[in-house]
Amino acid sequence: DYQSKLSAWLARHKPDGGRTMRGQRQGLALVEFTLKRNGAVVSKRLVQSSGNEALDAAALEMIDRANPMPAFPASFAGEEFTLTVPVQFQLR
Repeated sequence: DYQSKLSAWLARHKPDGGRTMRGQRQGLALVEFTLKRNGAVVSKRLVQSSGNEALDAAALEMIDRANPMPAFPASFAGEEFTLTVPVQFQLR
């Protein structure tokens, strides 16, 4: 289904914890974003902070890196789709 496809797409674009997040252990941020039918990101925002600025920035960066996302399937009504996703970081 589309949401599973979108989740897999986002996972492939998640920052890998390079220099920006070095020393940060873990956190969960909630990010809300809106897509156009063609998969282009219209807007994004942090809904809930992980408690760490670097992890929050990485969660928003993931949306930028994943843009454009897979287009909506024909079965989806409407021209835009907004959803909130959890972004979990577990760095070692």
